[in-house]
Amino acid sequence: MTLDSSSLDDVSKVARATYVKSPSSETIIFEFYTRDCSEFEVSIREYLASDKEELYLRALKNLYRKLDFMDLNQALESEDITEEEFDQILDQNEDKYLIPLAEEKPTMKQVLQITDILKRLKRTEEMSVDDVSELFMLDMKDAEKVLEEPSKVRLVLKTI
Repeated sequence: MTLDSSSLDDVSKVARATYVKSPSSETIIFEFYTRDCSEFEVSIREYLASDKEELYLRALKNLYRKLDFMDLNQALESEDITEEEFDQILDQNEDKYLIPLAEEKPTMKQVLQITDILKRLKRTEEMSVDDVSELFMLDMKDAEKVLEEPSKVRLVLKTI
């Protein structure tokens, strides 16, 4: 995936972030040609913003699954439905009520994006690793390892 943020009006401000993933490593290459250092910061922000919508959608879908499950559970507790109806509804509508098990390992980019999302929501202290894994359907138990493995993640800065 390559992001280009170049201004057609001013060729002296070109920045590009390139993300390269192979089975054994992840590399982010930031290239910039500018007289203004803030262009580099913009390039990093744009890189982290790409594909973030998918994480937001995962989180929203899973929050709605939790809400729908709570509504269904409330119907059971208030005896609006029987236990058999409850089980039948769950069996027939798993995607609506149940969050799939988080088995996918996050990439370094996803770890950085999720960290940013949680900071912006001011939920970093309230959420456990299991909560975050469930919300984003990613196995976040090894998230720190993803960031700590220098052999797997490279950040390359280049001035053109």
